[in-house]
Amino acid sequence: YTDLILTDPGDRFTAAAAAGLWWDIDGVPQGRSYGLRSIRDARDPSIWLDVYKLYAEYRDAGVLKLARGGRQETAHGEPGVFDGATIELRPVPPLTLFAFGGREEYFYAIESSVIGNWLGSAGAVWRPTHSLKLEADYRLNIEEIATGFTGQSASLTTAPRLANRSS
Repeated sequence: YTDLILTDPGDRFTAAAAAGLWWDIDGVPQGRSYGLRSIRDARDPSIWLDVYKLYAEYRDAGVLKLARGGRQETAHGEPGVFDGATIELRPVPPLTLFAFGGREEYFYAIESSVIGNWLGSAGAVWRPTHSLKLEADYRLNIEEIATGFTGQSASLTTAPRLANRSS
């Protein structure tokens, strides 16, 4: 496993990467159901690389607080990892507006053919004091689901919801 972060001296530009190299050494062939099984046994080939994050970002003290692109974790709302873009704006100091979206990533799927779903989110963070933060976000997911045993699938758009969190 490796985790790297490179930042310029002014702390405005950052490049980050985290990855793990995996090797299935127990010798259990795919499809066998004895012994100590794991979701890693479903992989072929037996050596693979999982990229957990790989992004570049720009930070500023002005209205544009953050612009990021690449594989990243969601910074607001429900946790997740996705390939896409994030933008945060700070029009006035106690208020931050954000939006992000892209294709979700699944590291622990049993089938390697799983294609990530689409997600998008927009919201606001209001921080009236240093110790109080109110956050509201709108999350939209578009998922590919199986419609039967014939291998057919259909797109499902989840009902958008407004989630409020405070801390």
